[in-house]
Amino acid sequence: MRTFGRGPSVDLMAGRSRLLQSADSSKQMQRPASHGQPAEEIINTARASSNGTAAGHAAKKADAGVGIVQATNLHDPSLPRPSAVAKTAPRGQVGASEPSAAWPSPGSGDLEDGSGQMSADDESGPREQLDGSSGEALADSLNASWLFEPQLPHANVSAASLESSVSTVHTPVFWADALRKSLLFYRAQRSGDLGPTGSLPWRTAPSFLRDGADVGVDLSKGYFDAGDYIKYAQPAAYSMAVLAWGAIEFPDGLERSGQLSELHRAIRWGTDFILRSATHIAHNCTYYAQVGRGASSGCSEARCKYDHGYWGRPEDYYTEYPFAGDRRTYAIDSRRPGTEVWAQASAALASAAIVFTRTSNAYSSRLLATAKTLYRCAKQSNPSNALLQDSLPEVEPQYKSWGFSDELGWAAAWLYDATKEAAYAADFELNMRRGEDRWFYEGFGASWDDLNVMAKLKMLTAMRSYVHAEHLHMMVHAYVSKWVKCNGDNSGPVQTGCGLCFLQKWAPLRYSLTSALVAVVYEKHFLSEASDVGEWAMGQLRYAFGDNPFRISYMIGVDGGGELRTPRKPHHRSSSCPPKDEGECSEGRSLCGACDSPWVLYGAMVGGPDETDCWNDDRANYVRNEVALDYNAPLPALLSWAATRTATTARSAIKLTPNHFLEFRQRLGECVLPPHDAGAQFSCPSGEATDDNPRCPFKYSPCKRK
Repeated sequence: MRTFGRGPSVDLMAGRSRLLQSADSSKQMQRPASHGQPAEEIINTARASSNGTAAGHAAKKADAGVGIVQATNLHDPSLPRPSAVAKTAPRGQVGASEPSAAWPSPGSGDLEDGSGQMSADDESGPREQLDGSSGEALADSLNASWLFEPQLPHANVSAASLESSVSTVHTPVFWADALRKSLLFYRAQRSGDLGPTGSLPWRTAPSFLRDGADVGVDLSKGYFDAGDYIKYAQPAAYSMAVLAWGAIEFPDGLERSGQLSELHRAIRWGTDFILRSATHIAHNCTYYAQVGRGASSGCSEARCKYDHGYWGRPEDYYTEYPFAGDRRTYAIDSRRPGTEVWAQASAALASAAIVFTRTSNAYSSRLLATAKTLYRCAKQSNPSNALLQDSLPEVEPQYKSWGFSDELGWAAAWLYDATKEAAYAADFELNMRRGEDRWFYEGFGASWDDLNVMAKLKMLTAMRSYVHAEHLHMMVHAYVSKWVKCNGDNSGPVQTGCGLCFLQKWAPLRYSLTSALVAVVYEKHFLSEASDVGEWAMGQLRYAFGDNPFRISYMIGVDGGGELRTPRKPHHRSSSCPPKDEGECSEGRSLCGACDSPWVLYGAMVGGPDETDCWNDDRANYVRNEVALDYNAPLPALLSWAATRTATTARSAIKLTPNHFLEFRQRLGECVLPPHDAGAQFSCPSGEATDDNPRCPFKYSPCKRK
């Protein structure tokens, strides 16, 4: 087995990229002193240590060739790949057999007319249609027999059998299949009346039809944020803008895999909800920024858990949850400003306006007009520079804001790209300097609350002649270089022993993959093709999809035809609930239950491993096993890029079987509850740690020797 080095660096400023291998590959992994701290503490610590220079902010609900990380494949080329679990064709790929009985009848995979286009003046929303000897030593050294063990070669596997086995992992079809499934996740997150063909087998019943009734606006639709049933404006709007960014930057892979129309549908479900939320925007900039709320800090009673206290089916919320009456709609306006939300919503609509220009001029114009109004509110209606939680305390602790200058810059950049009006370009620097002043800050970890590098990169690509283009180049370069080096400098990310660029414990894949998207957009516009930056991004993507110690694809249901394992117990309410005739869905049975979820949550990317590459498939572990809109947001773009990058034939279609062939019912599997982290507070019981029942983190990475 190969071991992992410290990782590469890239010299971007010299105008060329190159690998700089570390001299000491066995050097222990550096770890930022701020690891695990709340985002603002990280910023303050970095500022204090660098005389006021900001160093980061983040938040909780923060090719087939070898990538830039050496030996990202844990297997020696001369050794066999893991044997496939499934002997049939890969699920969802050519050759799959019987359709799921619960799935709608086959369709075109696009809109009802099969054209893949929306009518020019369609205002009602898109029409929906989905169609072991060496292994023993390693296991002993890790005391990790309870966890998925690394797939090591068996002595009785012959070279002939290896040569006859063709892997489907990390091929164009693999990436296209992952792309298709990443969009299915957004169907699982939809609220309201989903219609006869817009749902998933376990999401057929209408839900939350009363949302918005308390303010006289129908807010029943939109997206659930994560594993819960709350609708948060900021991460949802951010996710729509990033999805739109992918459609603009990397349409080729989407088109070749037949997924562009599905991406349009996902975006439009979100932008329709933003338009609904802006129903009263002309009245004191009123915008409905949240429906429902999460558990409050220090909560010890059932009632203060609010919507997080309900673990059940979405359609049963009002009949089964005793505190359902506490669910309400929260608004911002000129008296209770929320610049972050206005700006994120503006960016989402402006980016979507660009996407829909070709398919619906009327809808695109409506999006753009509302985006401009939202931007004016963001720019003018908060003279005191109040943060979102000052006006909307119910957003805490899940989505506390650490500033809004980057959101304002993000909105201005998108509005300039959509309109080419010079006023928005002129606003960009002023916006980035407002409040906490992020003009000279490259960013900590690109995400819903850290748009610094994304805003600068967007402005740079939208206007090459921008007066401060050189400055923006420097900032974007600094960010990309920090992530490609991945050595912990300036409280930046650190490479784990097995190759993940790790920033912080809460959903580390969210940060590494969003940063990979930033890197490939930067490569596309400013670097040579197939640069080391792109190789680094591919390395991060490959890690997330199986090049890791346990051969885990962290995207549910993407297993390469059985070569990879995928999570089976995500922290997600609706997919954990069995059909009603099979029993109840509750915290005791479903959240704390040891069995696999009854439904496959296709396409959901879980949070990911810790800094020692350790991960456990535990539904109660919402830090590493929850899913969320923003976790998935960079994936369609990245996977479209990967499918195109690894393809050998230009412009050829990548054929996938229709979604109705997917098997959504999941077998219960082995009902064994993994142990929980030492010191973590969960509502489910956990046994004591033993040699045979350890807890994360590992004492050292499985990719490093003692």
